[in-house]
Amino acid sequence: MTLEQRVEALEKAIGNIVTQQCTADGISEMVSNSASEATKNVCRLECQPKKHPVGWHISVVGEALVKGTD
Repeated sequence: MTLEQRVEALEKAIGNIVTQQCTADGISEMVSNSASEATKNVCRLECQPKKHPVGWHISVVGEALVKGTD
């Protein structure tokens, strides 16, 4: 292998390492952003006033099972 071929192989290897690092950083950022958006959505939903309470009621021989809106 000539010196020129070795330099070319090293350049390719370094390029692959940089590409892998950029990909890992991109994935990390994407996951972080997704988690942040999910947290914001949950907070937004929890802070909204409940417009239509949802619940159910079952009566069996004088006994009742009621689920509230909590």
